[in-house]
Amino acid sequence: MSHQSLYRLYRPTTFEAVVGQSHIERTLRNAVATDSVAHAYLFSGPRGTGKTTTARILAAALVCGHTKEGEPDGTCEQCQQISEGRHPDIIELDAASQTGVDNVREEIINKMHLATVHGKSKVYIIDEVHMLSKGAFNALLKTLEEPPQQVIFILCTTDPQKVLGTVRSRCQEFDFHPISVGDIAGRLRYIVDAENIKAESAALELIARHAAGGMRDAITLLEQMSAYSGGNITARDVEDSMGGVSGDSLAEIMHILARRDTPACFAWVAQQVSAGTDLVELTRALLDYARDAYVLSVLGTDAGGVNRSSDDLQVLKEIAEAFSGPRQLERLLDLLFDLSDKLRWSTEPRILVELTLVRATNAQGEMNVEALMERIECLEQGASMPQVAPPAQTATMTQQSPVSSSAPTVSTPSPATTSEIVPPSDEPQVETGSPAVSDMSIEDSSLEASSTSESLSAPSASNNVSLSDDPATLNRNWAETLGHIREMSPSRHPLFADARLKVNLDDQALIVEFSQADSFKYKQAKRADNQGLLTKAFYATYGQEINFSVKQGEFESSAPSATSPAAVPVPVMASSNYDQAPAYEPVPDSSYEEVVSDLTDTSTSEPAATESIPPASVLEHTPPPDEPRRSGTLEVSTLLEELGATTIRETSK
Repeated sequence: MSHQSLYRLYRPTTFEAVVGQSHIERTLRNAVATDSVAHAYLFSGPRGTGKTTTARILAAALVCGHTKEGEPDGTCEQCQQISEGRHPDIIELDAASQTGVDNVREEIINKMHLATVHGKSKVYIIDEVHMLSKGAFNALLKTLEEPPQQVIFILCTTDPQKVLGTVRSRCQEFDFHPISVGDIAGRLRYIVDAENIKAESAALELIARHAAGGMRDAITLLEQMSAYSGGNITARDVEDSMGGVSGDSLAEIMHILARRDTPACFAWVAQQVSAGTDLVELTRALLDYARDAYVLSVLGTDAGGVNRSSDDLQVLKEIAEAFSGPRQLERLLDLLFDLSDKLRWSTEPRILVELTLVRATNAQGEMNVEALMERIECLEQGASMPQVAPPAQTATMTQQSPVSSSAPTVSTPSPATTSEIVPPSDEPQVETGSPAVSDMSIEDSSLEASSTSESLSAPSASNNVSLSDDPATLNRNWAETLGHIREMSPSRHPLFADARLKVNLDDQALIVEFSQADSFKYKQAKRADNQGLLTKAFYATYGQEINFSVKQGEFESSAPSATSPAAVPVPVMASSNYDQAPAYEPVPDSSYEEVVSDLTDTSTSEPAATESIPPASVLEHTPPPDEPRRSGTLEVSTLLEELGATTIRETSK
């Protein structure tokens, strides 16, 4: 007799021998014992979980004449015929090869009314029933709903969603679950003992884990490893044969990720590649291992959520404690999920694995929500993590233009805010509101007087803070200072938005530096009221008064802010004899200073008129010229020259 595969040789013949489906076996055994078997069943679940085996056991229990408490004896002639697949009353159909209406009519409808040969029931087992065509399903509907009394249907499928709802509603449906690693390993131990095969427990567990819940796959792998190792199966043999990774290697990389050792990640990947490890299988194993560590980190104990040996559970608990918290493991799982999806289409798997591991150890280099939440969790738990400066705040925030049709208002911090930041002063504060344009000089004087009185009454800087010249720290502190300036005086925030902060370590003093192009802002920053505003803002940032100075440096200003002088539009009339709408041009830096000084002049609330900018009333009421309009055939270039613009290109008539 030829060799018979182990999964066929050790196929269960009783309900009790079926592994991992106790909820189904108990129901069917009681139904047979109480003679309350339904006329149609639908068994669904992943491959290798016992659907067809259970169907044959149920058929044997129905035709066997020696059942005991719903269990077939497995030794009688009819049970033997069923196990060999030659019983005349048990008809097995493969729906994958017999999908049409004719097959259903010939094999089922035309023959089901015939009497049974041996037993009291005729059982139809239709495997992969979801492969039947829609017409075949419809032809089976009436028969499935009202079959002859002795006929019982058992439908098996791995894809129940493809079975028509009208068919499913006529059946009792049972879902077969993936079998646990422990149950599979126990069944494999029973088989190797019966076959006199030596196998390590770790090797059987690796095989069971690789089978992913399928008993048939696990027994097939066991037979393969028995041939590979010569009857002595070790965990090393399983790893080498399947291209997997050992538990020690997985624990090693998890500890590397926990301590954020980026160079060690590259060394670990190089070691796995040199050993010939399949990176796809490695990712799957690492994802499964990280999941178990995440469960232990969240639950604190096993709580039945991890199918590992006691030794592995202890190692996983140590790994879960090594990480800063569940948030870090959750982010690692997200990265590994993305990696497993990308590896299916990538031609460079090693680069993807290395990149993912580096990202897992370098959360401070990313600005997404998951990385930020992980950093917050590390700070809350006191974990050590490199400091990363936030992105520098630019001057593109929402601001008010310093020049507008209506006069700007200069606000001062409320008394409550000032009392929280500046030490209390003995001299009275000067209350300021939102005066009209004509009162702006008075307001400036009040602000200056108030700031002067505050600076005189405030204590001198103690300089207990040790200032640092680290660019990241300076940028972060300057961004925070600008935020305080915005809260205290939104209208004066644009004055300092383009400046940068430096430090003089010898004097332990800060330097607010303006570019050469920002000479106007530099002069305004030297005013006493703006100096007082800086004093309060630095006090709010550093917790005490800090010595500082305002200077004009040599650096070039960055991209113009929302309140840059170059962005202020001023109407300019083109010199022409025709009626023209006022064109808008950016005012150069030299004119910006004049415009602002005109606005702050107490003599008038309107911008000063220049020779090139006539008043709006003149522009609106100027009558059209008396001379006739020129011909429309005038060249565009000539017309542009008369309008005072630059000729862009020559245009033919």
